[in-house]
Amino acid sequence: MCRILSLCLSDDWFTHTVPPIEGDCAIRLVHASPDRSVQYVGLRGRAGAKNAKRCLVFWDAHGFDIAEWVLGTLMPQMADKYNLVLMHDMSDNRLETCSREYGEQGLWVGTDETIWRGADAINPSLWLGNICSRVPQAVSISDFTSRNRLPLHSAAESLDAEIASNPARMGELRAVLGDDLFSLQAHWYWLTLNDAPGLLSFPQYTGTTGLTIETLKKQIIALHEEAEKTSQEHMQEKARLQEKMANLLAEKRNLESTWNAVQASAGWHILNM
Repeated sequence: MCRILSLCLSDDWFTHTVPPIEGDCAIRLVHASPDRSVQYVGLRGRAGAKNAKRCLVFWDAHGFDIAEWVLGTLMPQMADKYNLVLMHDMSDNRLETCSREYGEQGLWVGTDETIWRGADAINPSLWLGNICSRVPQAVSISDFTSRNRLPLHSAAESLDAEIASNPARMGELRAVLGDDLFSLQAHWYWLTLNDAPGLLSFPQYTGTTGLTIETLKKQIIALHEEAEKTSQEHMQEKARLQEKMANLLAEKRNLESTWNAVQASAGWHILNM
């Protein structure tokens, strides 16, 4: 029996993923509602891995606060089990397309804002050894694996060793996937706590990692901008309604003037004789 727990800011899990697989009797879906699913802080101490025998984690949510929860709450529950952790938006600069040029961008400063605009990356990249990334997660996982002397593998590294060096496998994979889908560019890393050479050290989850002064300032500015936007929308709606009322009053006056003129006309008096 496979048990799946999805924690996400969107409801894509429920609208796109669940319907095709819901009928599979071998899968038990944990239907955390979209509103509750973002409250990963509320899962502190019961991250969902305690009763599992094997754990596969696809970690694609970025930010230092989420990284602290994953490393400090979720992973300790997985340490004594067979486990595998996959991390997206991290490229191997030895084997994958990664520009080493700064270009017109400045230094990466740890922001956790929108990373992509359409298909184009808009944040500066960060190079840490073999890792090229734009997400804070890369810093946290590099720190964690270095402290614990854990190997950190890239998917591209595995593909290069097991596929690229074997023409027969290359041909077979290309035939199965087709030219449109075939690629040795993966842009994700993986690790397993089972590779630890000794006792693991985990950070304490405090729930305050993401609450920096800069973050709070941004939140305050965002709230202020939203309030300004709401106020402007209310003012615009008020002005529209006032204009509509003025037009109705003007139309009423025109109708009254026309009616008064009709009543004062000779034709009206003749009709009423």
